Amino acid sequence: MFIHTPNNAEVLPLARRFHDDVRARVPDVEPLPEPMPVEPLTLF
Repeated sequence: MFIHTPNNAEVLPLARRFHDDVRARVPDVEPLPEPMPVEPLTLF
């Protein structure tokens, strides 16, 4: 499955929502892990 949006800002929530919808129909599908926290990017 490939999810794309014009600026890709909402891709992660949309992918998780899609996965939740699939799991609702196919309970044997494993849950997704929680996303790892991302610290602000810096140059150093």
